[in-house]
Amino acid sequence: MGRGWPAIAESGTRRDHRSRERAGGFVLKRAACSRRSTRRCTSAPAASAALLLSLLGAACSGAQGSESRSLYELERMVLVPAVPRTRLAGFSGPDADLSIPEPLLVDRFEVTRADLAHYRWPAGETWDGTDGTEGRRDHWPAALSFVAARNLAERRGMRLLTPREWIHVAVGPRGHNYPWGPNFQISVANTLDLGLGRPADTGTFERGKSHPYGCYDLLGNVWEWVDGVVPGYYDSQEERTMLAHPRRASAMGGSFLSVPRATFGLIGKTSRPEFHAITLDVAHQASDLGVRLGIEARPWLLEHAAGWGGDDATRARLRAVGESWGRDAVDFLESLGSAEDAPPLLSELVEGARRAAP
Repeated sequence: MGRGWPAIAESGTRRDHRSRERAGGFVLKRAACSRRSTRRCTSAPAASAALLLSLLGAACSGAQGSESRSLYELERMVLVPAVPRTRLAGFSGPDADLSIPEPLLVDRFEVTRADLAHYRWPAGETWDGTDGTEGRRDHWPAALSFVAARNLAERRGMRLLTPREWIHVAVGPRGHNYPWGPNFQISVANTLDLGLGRPADTGTFERGKSHPYGCYDLLGNVWEWVDGVVPGYYDSQEERTMLAHPRRASAMGGSFLSVPRATFGLIGKTSRPEFHAITLDVAHQASDLGVRLGIEARPWLLEHAAGWGGDDATRARLRAVGESWGRDAVDFLESLGSAEDAPPLLSELVEGARRAAP
C-alpha cells in the first residue's frame, strides 16, 4: 500500500473530475451557499476551531526564520503513536492492516493556500480554484495535483501519507466508520449535502475532527492525495485493473462535491475492505483535490528542536503542543528526550504531555 512513485513530469490539464464522480453512481450539484448552510458552517464548535487557527497564526506572526516556521508547523501537527498489529475488525487481506510501526507527525489541517505562499510556490504549479469562487482565501485548502503535492512535501522536508497511514489517522486504532466515531452525523463536514458548494477554511468543522488524533476535514472539504493506491467505492472494474499503473494514485476522504460516505466498507460479498477513495492520474488537478502531509516523528523532532530558541514564550508553546498530544505521547517523548544528543527543549514537550487530561 505504501508504494512510492517515480519522478514524473507534470503534463496534465487543469480539469476537474466531476464527470468521473457522476459515473461513480451519484449526482453532483453545485449548490449556492444559502444563509442557512452558512450558519451551519459557522456554529459555535466551528468558532472554537477558528480561534485555534487565529492563535496559531498569532504565535508565528512576524516570524521569518526556518526555526520559527518549524515551530509553527509543529503546532499544527498531531502525534500518531506507534500502533503495532492493528487491523480493521472483520476484514482480511493486506488492505485491512492499519499498523503504524513508528510514531508519525501528521498535519492537523489540510495544506492551505497560505502554506503555498510561504514556500513561494511557482506560478502554474497549483490551481487557485477560481471557478465561481470569490478571491483568494488563505485558509482554504490548496488545490494540487499529486506531482505538485509531492514537490511541496519535499520542500517542507515531509512526505505524503501512505494509504495505510491515512486510513489509520481517519478511523483510529478502534477502526471507527467515520473520523469522529462509529455513527454518521449531519453538518459535521463540508460535503455535498451541506450545500456550501466550495471549500471551507480548514478546521471549520470542530465536531467532525478525527478521534482520537484531532485531525480536521478527513471527510469532505477536499480529496487528499496519498502515496499509493487503494480500491475505492467509485472505481469501475476496468479502473481496478489499472491500480498498479505508475501514473495513478489515490485521493481519499471525499470533498465538498461528493456525498458523505464511511471511510471503509465491504467489497461485494468478500471480506476485503474498500475505501472512500478515488484513483486518478498523478497530474490530475482540480479545485477539490488537496493534501495533508506527514513524517516520522523521531528524526523530524531531533533535527528541528535543536534550532528552537529557549525563551519563555517558546517553552510555553512547546508545553502546549505536548499537552495537545496527550498522555499517550509521554513514553515516546521520554524515550526521545533520553537520547544522548537530544535537544534540551524536548523536555518541554514531555512536561506538556504529562499534564494533559487523562
